[in-house]
Amino acid sequence: MEELPSPLKEEIFKKKKKQVEEAPKLNEKETRIYERLTVDKEKHIDELVVSCNFSVSEALSSLLNLELKDLLSSCLENIL
Repeated sequence: MEELPSPLKEEIFKKKKKQVEEAPKLNEKETRIYERLTVDKEKHIDELVVSCNFSVSEALSSLLNLELKDLLSSCLENIL
């Protein structure tokens, strides 16, 4: 996997910070998932399930809620 160019990475982190500041309230599960996501490293659903101690359905539900709140976008082929 190729690392993102520095200016692009900085722009994404600024956008993420702004989204968090303006973000709707997150429930506990959404927060736990969101805190484990990074811009520069892909996360497989199994990693999130283990690190959050969630069932697969809980993790997928939280990811969908975050996407619906426009806090992340996903490539389903990278998650499933």
